Amino acid sequence: RTEGKKPPSTAAFSMFESMRRNQIIADERVARDRVRQALRRDSPATLSAQTNAAATRRGENEARSRRHALAATDAAREGGENLETLERSTREELERRREIEW
Repeated sequence: RTEGKKPPSTAAFSMFESMRRNQIIADERVARDRVRQALRRDSPATLSAQTNAAATRRGENEARSRRHALAATDAAREGGENLETLERSTREELERRREIEW
């Protein structure tokens, strides 16, 4: 009768692991959406007053920021880093990129 059934402790742990994994995935989605919104808000298309050279530089900076943000979410998944730390590091990176540009 118990064949194929997991012991209660293993079943509970599996459920806990599944819930934790789902929460990490949801946190990553939220962080990525926030980064995308920030990048969209500051995209070269919305800043028509800038010269083409400045817009190109900005695009390169945004691409770097985007790569940094994705790397940060991957690091968060691996290290279990909390969402607040991830958002702060992403925000700091975006601010740093803006300061470099101006």
